[in-house]
Amino acid sequence: FLLALAAAVGYTYYRMFMNPVVKPEVVTRVRPERTGMSYTTGRTAYSPSSAEPAPGSPAPSPSVPAAAEERTVTGVVLDYDTGAPMPGFVVLLLGEETDYFAEALTGTRGEFAFQDIPVEAGDNFVLRGSSESWYMPDVPAMVGERVELRPVAAAVLQGHVSVPSDPASVREARVAAVVRWENHDVSFYCTSDARGDYRLAALPPGEVVSLVVFAPSCVPMEYVPAGRPIKLRRRQAVIQNIALVPGVEITGTVTNADGDPVAGALVFLVPRGEEPDGERAAELRDKFMYAATTDADGAFVLPPPPPGGEWDVCVTMNGYKDARKKYEGKKLSVVLEEAEGEGEPLSLIHISEPTRPLY
Repeated sequence: FLLALAAAVGYTYYRMFMNPVVKPEVVTRVRPERTGMSYTTGRTAYSPSSAEPAPGSPAPSPSVPAAAEERTVTGVVLDYDTGAPMPGFVVLLLGEETDYFAEALTGTRGEFAFQDIPVEAGDNFVLRGSSESWYMPDVPAMVGERVELRPVAAAVLQGHVSVPSDPASVREARVAAVVRWENHDVSFYCTSDARGDYRLAALPPGEVVSLVVFAPSCVPMEYVPAGRPIKLRRRQAVIQNIALVPGVEITGTVTNADGDPVAGALVFLVPRGEEPDGERAAELRDKFMYAATTDADGAFVLPPPPPGGEWDVCVTMNGYKDARKKYEGKKLSVVLEEAEGEGEPLSLIHISEPTRPLY
């Protein structure tokens, strides 16, 4: 027994001091905080760990090529008023030259990340907020860029559209509002529902400097007189009911000297005695959409003219001489005369949507 005990003590002494066992170093790999979810890949949008390799492991071969540059767009979302991080805010990534779309959710520190963006999506994008409670203008971003977004608590503008002479509500009326925010005019659109109710959400807390309503067989009307803008406040709803004036639409056809329909001709309304590029004519085109293009049959439709005054209808088309005809409350027939050479279409200051009326 004494011999066995002495052998055990001697072996322990030998392992501890003469030939010790080296304990391997433990390498801790820390996963970064999750900041979002990739919409297209479904993988968590955080970067891989960059921990150093364990001691004794072989060094990477110099012949191995370096990793390709990461295609990411990252950033942080902060409250416009307080500067505090905004967790749980949905950020959309939209391709400027492509139809690429992705979304990410901000983390606890307001950070977001779009990773593994495919090359086919391009390099230029637009970041957009996705919340009715917050207004955030579109922000341009490029691959590899880090962007700071500052949403502001939003306001709501809502109301009812009707015709005084008819108790029925006006459905599918188009409401166009222009809100002035930080010295910029921002346009918003919506359509009234089956009950004639409209609602514009996610508006900046600025001033409504213009509120124009378009509806079939009704005169386009503006409901924000100059000098009296509607004030919008954070997290509040403003009610603005709208009464439309019914009218008769301006219709007609455009043909050439042979009686063939002329498609694609621009038709617009001009006050009698005023030039087509005058201030009032430009306002009728830009704000009230008194401009349209002829269809394959050469037909056009303009909204009912404003009450009072006399009006002309102008037609311009490349290859033809400009035409101008007085509107007398009935269907128009405009014949265009061919111009020598290509012809010069009428020079207009600006036309917002030279296609069809908004209804």
